[in-house]
Amino acid sequence: MPKQYYEEFEQDWETVIIKKENQKINITKLTKIDIPYHTQITFSRQQNELTQQDFAQALNVKLKVIEDIENGIITPDKKLITKMNKILISKIPYNKS
Repeated sequence: MPKQYYEEFEQDWETVIIKKENQKINITKLTKIDIPYHTQITFSRQQNELTQQDFAQALNVKLKVIEDIENGIITPDKKLITKMNKILISKIPYNKS
């Protein structure tokens, strides 16, 4: 802003310094949030800016397979997850269930 602008106004407030008193802060350990497996896959795909069609082509599977995985209808096997992890930035853990 031009210098003139500052000269026209006077500061009509006082500087306030807020000091925090010494106090004990309780830190609780955050627990891992369980995100549904199919949601993790969808999120990872979207992070890579891939459409379901692009993702299916890259994995050499049908679009229906990707749709079913992301809707939680089927769970990919370890081989398919390995392929996904080669394509995606966010890595998908192997499903233990």
